Amino acid sequence: MMRLAQLNLRARGPMCLLPVLAGALMLGSSLRPWLHDPLGVDYTAWGIAVRLGWPLHSPIFSYGLLCLGCALWCCTIAVARWRRGARAIRADRLLLVGFCCLLPVVLFCFQYQCVDLAEVSTLVQHKIQALLIQQHFGYKTDTDLYQGQPLLFSDTHALGRFQVFVNQLGNGLFLPLLSAGLLFSEHYLLIVAGGTTSNRSRRRLWLLLAYLFCGLLFFGRAPAALACDFQAKEQLAMGRFAQALNWLDAAAMLNPEFTRVAYYHIQRGQAWYFLHPQQENADTHVYLASVYREQGNNVGAYQELLASQSARGQLPTWATSEFNITMIDLTETVQRQNGPPVQRINFDATVIPWLDKLLLVDPTNAYGHYVLGRIQYELHNYDSCITQMSTVLKQSESSDIRSSAYTYMALSLQGQGNLSVARQLLLKAVELDPTYRNNTAREELSGLH
Repeated sequence: MMRLAQLNLRARGPMCLLPVLAGALMLGSSLRPWLHDPLGVDYTAWGIAVRLGWPLHSPIFSYGLLCLGCALWCCTIAVARWRRGARAIRADRLLLVGFCCLLPVVLFCFQYQCVDLAEVSTLVQHKIQALLIQQHFGYKTDTDLYQGQPLLFSDTHALGRFQVFVNQLGNGLFLPLLSAGLLFSEHYLLIVAGGTTSNRSRRRLWLLLAYLFCGLLFFGRAPAALACDFQAKEQLAMGRFAQALNWLDAAAMLNPEFTRVAYYHIQRGQAWYFLHPQQENADTHVYLASVYREQGNNVGAYQELLASQSARGQLPTWATSEFNITMIDLTETVQRQNGPPVQRINFDATVIPWLDKLLLVDPTNAYGHYVLGRIQYELHNYDSCITQMSTVLKQSESSDIRSSAYTYMALSLQGQGNLSVARQLLLKAVELDPTYRNNTAREELSGLH
């Protein structure tokens, strides 16, 4: 009898292995990065709140909490199997838990593609800043899955949002897929061993499909808003501006996040500009600014943005991204026309007022601080360069950007004669560059620069 009990315990051990492993993967997923900000900040599942397009949401209800719930459910299955054997858990229950493990991934992708448009816009802005900063390094860095010109990245269409989103995915997002795969495989093995499913199992499957249908109805609000926005674009293209405004109103009603992104107001400004040309507002000014920027007239775009600011007393929060793009495009255009850094030292001084205006509106713009610091170094204004690069260090966690910032802080200290502190900063810059790309810092340390 004792021998039989020991064999039974040994047989139950492997049966508990897959549920425990699936639960461990879900728990590990909650602790790994799900999203990489282009400026270097990593967000775990615990730091990303679930927002599904409805006003009822809380920062406490995060994807980490969903992963923890799935992990506890998997552990419950493992405990039940340990106590009562393989027949303690039916095959359809494993299928249900597997779908629940997939739920955080599905909701996360749904949120960042359909619902949280303002966060995606912030990701796009940070992506543009990071790529342009890397272009000023003078050496190459890691490449993304989807590559392109920095200023061509946009969140105005689904493809642009998808490209930026895929580039910034963390490895923690893939662990729930593996966990669900383990549970699905166990479900398949139980079905094969049992020969067929019972009527009760079929009823549970139909019940699961009914839940999915109700979920589609609940989560359909944000996709419906995107459909309204698409219809508005179609109406604008055909010159039906009144109908376009109606569709835009419907999109904002279904998903208020639309009112926080610039392209929504640009579309409203386009319709309003042609319907009421004598009644200017902030939307029409930002629309005209976008038209001027597309034509290469960045100064005209800047003036329209100033008009938008004066119309409201201050620049609308949603217009900050359009202001950033305009000023960055203006700065990059001036620097491209003036050639390599050695030849454009005297010309770069003309860019400083534009960068000052950019940082006055958006002090968190890492690109503005970095480029201004580089220009101040070329002009031998070392204190100002150190100040700007110190701000870059506060705003970016990217190892490549921090390595470059430390390098120019060290070069500025060398220009001031503070060689010991400069060497310490160069060592930090080299430490943050394990792939040996920052040749400026390494040559300076070796005395070859």
